[in-house]
Amino acid sequence: MSTKDKKTARLRLDRFLAGSGISPSPEKAKSKIIAGWVRINGETVRDPARNITGTEKIEVERPGGLYVSRGGEKLDRALELFGIKLDGLIVLDLGASTGGFTDCMLKRGAAKVYAVDVGYNQLDYSLRTDRRVVVMEKTHARDIRPEMFSEGINFFTADLSFISILKVLPELYETFNCIEGVVLIKPQFEAEPDQH
Repeated sequence: MSTKDKKTARLRLDRFLAGSGISPSPEKAKSKIIAGWVRINGETVRDPARNITGTEKIEVERPGGLYVSRGGEKLDRALELFGIKLDGLIVLDLGASTGGFTDCMLKRGAAKVYAVDVGYNQLDYSLRTDRRVVVMEKTHARDIRPEMFSEGINFFTADLSFISILKVLPELYETFNCIEGVVLIKPQFEAEPDQH
């Protein structure tokens, strides 16, 4: 084996996925590998440190789920129960994180999703590269302004952490003129400390 071959053979799978843009970071790649989402030449691989050459057929697919995260399943059920249709709508996903809600809304016919999150590099790669998704990272829900959007917002979802939705809704309604939406309520962020 030549020196070049030895260097090529030492490419770690998790670093390859991150370096090639398939996963946003080695940590996210590691999670997907351990969860069984990654196949090399048709074989499921669960070792992030597995050495590859980079010439293998690598597939990344979330088994057993319709959406990139469980959040999509929660929203899907709510939309079904409330009879909400999203066909052709421009929607806002506050607290997008991995993108379960974003994914669900796209699959339910939304024309465009503005995926807002105060964090960075969390949105699933498949959504990050979808032309219907506008990624708005490092953006706090309370800082949303109409001029940040190229068209009117028809619907919103919110799955926020570490802030009460009551601090966001008034500004959201004022900004978008009585917009409709679905909010995932997290009691630990809504109750007063003495109510926990």
